Amino acid sequence: MHQVLVVDDEPLVRLALKNMRDWEEFGFFFAAEAAHGKQALEILQGNPAIDIVILDITMPVMNGLEVIQQLHACEHPPEILILSCHNEFEFVRQAFKSGVHDYVLKSEMEPETMLAHLQTIANRLDAVCPRSGAHGDALIEQKYLRRRFLRDLISGQSTPDLLVAPLQTGIQRDDAYFCVAAVNVQQFDHIRQRYQAAPGAAFVEQALDCMAQVLDRQALGEAISLTEDRYALLFALDALNAASGERIAECVKEIEQALRHYLDMTISFRISRIEQGVRSIPLLYLEATQPLLESRIVKRAKRYVQEHFHDPELCLSEISEFVGITKNHLSHQFAKETGEHLRDYIHRLRIEEAKRRFQKGDVKVYEVCYDVGYKNVESFSRMFKKLTGQSPNLFSQQTSEEHVF
Repeated sequence: MHQVLVVDDEPLVRLALKNMRDWEEFGFFFAAEAAHGKQALEILQGNPAIDIVILDITMPVMNGLEVIQQLHACEHPPEILILSCHNEFEFVRQAFKSGVHDYVLKSEMEPETMLAHLQTIANRLDAVCPRSGAHGDALIEQKYLRRRFLRDLISGQSTPDLLVAPLQTGIQRDDAYFCVAAVNVQQFDHIRQRYQAAPGAAFVEQALDCMAQVLDRQALGEAISLTEDRYALLFALDALNAASGERIAECVKEIEQALRHYLDMTISFRISRIEQGVRSIPLLYLEATQPLLESRIVKRAKRYVQEHFHDPELCLSEISEFVGITKNHLSHQFAKETGEHLRDYIHRLRIEEAKRRFQKGDVKVYEVCYDVGYKNVESFSRMFKKLTGQSPNLFSQQTSEEHVF
């Protein structure tokens, strides 16, 4: 399997290249990515198994031509596929003079085109030096093995004892300090609709890539996909100091900003405490995810009330059954998170809707009373005055006079 490095200063281009098809099916593993030439050289120095570089010509810090010149000094330089725009032909010509054989216009960066270019390069590499691929494939297998073990551990499908073997292979150090951030994607239904046309269920991979870029840059940890809308960030620290927690919090905030900026994706997150030993990871995840689960419960309860408050039979039992917890738990959690009792929230929605009805004008008090979910005018009037300081009749009258003037 040939390992590929993508070098482009546009994050969306890097994401598009990595996710436009299942590259491993064709013998390519996209091992890393870089935002400029200097970063690319550092990655190549630490990853000698990379043998193909997809390289943008114009980038900050160090451009593509400078990278090509640096790579010429290597004993076994990787093959290069140039990315260029229509107005960059002079740069491409210079790249060809430097020994580059392949280029593609960004406007023609389609899955079939990219595959054809990569297969041409792979054939050239294999003709010169047939590859067993043993070392590179072992690294790839180790990466996926690590992610699988961590996902199983975090989700409770495995026990810490089962991690002994991978720990001994260096996947994780058992004496390190760990912290877990639970990440939930907000308004996921809207995001799912947006990505329906994307190739290969790209959303999860793009989200993971975006998180991984920040984590790799800070050498802090790993992003793990649990479901399409739930992720975990696992942070590993060799040592603990006073700034460790702040460093992790800043990293999560940077991930939040990157997801919003590049993928138009909003997340909620909670960060656990820091504990030593890999066996602490499951409890750290539970600690981080519990507030998010509780917040989701309250949000579901609010949404249900907003859709059904007009029903005079709406009650706590019905709402708690919908969200799947007991009445007492729902009442306690709702009050804890919102500072308002659930029954008061229902009354407030009903009275706010009543005020809107009165402000439209030409409505009867009893009509509004029944429309917003009260069984009798007396109860409605009492609650209306409690929350507004006025009787429904007075409020309606004042609103009507305002319409006249």
